[in-house]
Amino acid sequence: LVALTEDVGPDGAVVRTAVLTMGDDLAIVKTGQTFSRFQVQSISATTVELVDVTSPTKTVTIVSIR
Repeated sequence: LVALTEDVGPDGAVVRTAVLTMGDDLAIVKTGQTFSRFQVQSISATTVELVDVTSPTKTVTIVSIR
């Protein structure tokens, strides 16, 4: 997890975006989007919860901003 941003949407709800890296790959993602084998489950002010969609048990990984 490289960065987190937070904006207010037109309806007043907070919309968070995460910047993730894995190896040489970089992605800017929102909740529900997929990066590599991970789907973004949630984004908080300091962490991103990722679900490994290739895992039979849908392993959850939580990463925090460094």
